[in-house]
Amino acid sequence: MSDPIKSAMPDVTPVPRDAGSSLMSEVLPVRSRTTRFWRSKVLIPALATVATTMLLFNNGAQTLDDFWRYALILGIFIVFMLFYAMYLYGNSRKPFWVFLFPYLVTVVFFLPPLGAIIFGTIAFVFRDMLPGGEVAVDAGFIPNFISHFFGAGMCEELFKALPIFIMAGFGLSAASQKDTKMGRLLDRLAVRTPLDGLLAGAASGAAFISFETFGQYYNSTFASQAIAQNNVYAGLAAALQLAIPRSLQGLVGHMAWNGIFGYFIGLALRYRTRAIPLLLAGWLIPSAMHGFWNGGAIALGTPAMWLSGMTTIVFFLATLLKARQLEPHPESPREGSVVLGSAARGMAPVSAARAPVSAPAAKATAFSPVVTARPADASTPASVSKRPKSIQRGTLIVSAGEHEFPALPGTRIDLADYADLQPYAAGFSGEVSAHPSDASIIGLKNLGTKPWTLFSAKGVSQVVEPGRSARLEPGSRIVQGELVVSVSRAS
Repeated sequence: MSDPIKSAMPDVTPVPRDAGSSLMSEVLPVRSRTTRFWRSKVLIPALATVATTMLLFNNGAQTLDDFWRYALILGIFIVFMLFYAMYLYGNSRKPFWVFLFPYLVTVVFFLPPLGAIIFGTIAFVFRDMLPGGEVAVDAGFIPNFISHFFGAGMCEELFKALPIFIMAGFGLSAASQKDTKMGRLLDRLAVRTPLDGLLAGAASGAAFISFETFGQYYNSTFASQAIAQNNVYAGLAAALQLAIPRSLQGLVGHMAWNGIFGYFIGLALRYRTRAIPLLLAGWLIPSAMHGFWNGGAIALGTPAMWLSGMTTIVFFLATLLKARQLEPHPESPREGSVVLGSAARGMAPVSAARAPVSAPAAKATAFSPVVTARPADASTPASVSKRPKSIQRGTLIVSAGEHEFPALPGTRIDLADYADLQPYAAGFSGEVSAHPSDASIIGLKNLGTKPWTLFSAKGVSQVVEPGRSARLEPGSRIVQGELVVSVSRAS
């Protein structure tokens, strides 16, 4: 049934956000008072494209080193753009420069003398002590898969994950140094969430591609083809033809595999009681993908490469999508909106997870308002419940969907009792309490069966296991799966 009021109103052309600006701000948009283009996330890849273009134009192809440098610049640009697309889609709350850390750490761990110590030791274990050594090319799929599962998959995925583990350790160290400059830096670099881990893993994988491709495969391919065809330029062409797809393969190769491992490391930080099985799964799954790519390509050829690539991209994009969904977001964008002034203030923040869907009716308690039932033939959702008049101004409010609870000591919050929250709130139960020595500090004790992730207003996260308490502050959020519980102050 159509709304008679709505149908009687004519369509109105949307008003542009910059409609009130002067003509000069449209002719010279870089001088606009209502937009700041340098806040745009597109600026970084745009500048990277300009820099790469200039470097390629000015890299004279005079010597073999010039050709190698040309391929290196192009390869780094490709993996950079792949990574930035992941970063942009993930909508990470961390600044982009944070993920230069895992890239640089992986490069340093490859360089002598650390390369011989770190990678050499890991390679010795998996390629000499375990069945990861070389096998005959014609040995068949199973021997090749086993060899590459240990020698390439488990070995290289563990090595690439070292920066992620270091960044996870930063989070633990930052807690004891939170009031110092070093503590704030460690907190910024820390891996705390699945998205943090995924992006750190992808950055480490990008470094692995750059080092392996241009430190090993480019040179070996050039030398073999130049000798085989007795033509230097044939060797250069073959080397470049290998370097470009190896860089592009990051999306279904080293970046994706280690990104999946990083995602599971983030899950392990979130569900610490299940950390060991999560870490093992995060290590073994991409190792199997890696082993299948290598072993399948050798034993089965192109069809195996297609199957590996399609399987990897589906699994990786699924983890990226889920990591984005689990990522907390502060009330305002981290780097600010491109649009300033009243236009920016009118933009609503994006929720960290899908909002629970309202049900026809919900249970009412002394601390929760009654949710009005929806008529059977209504086309509009149920009425949004109002805050109880008994809640005084300034009181902390715990909100979940349409339900609001005053954060008063002794208040019990069992969200699984509400029909509209049941798909998301299974096992969520808590009790509000005050700190024994400071009554102004209010906490919510986890009486449920699942761990929570508490995010402060600044986006700093910590895991709250059952039996532990989460401190409640305005702007903080508690996440359990797809359920988001927010904290505000009554006005």
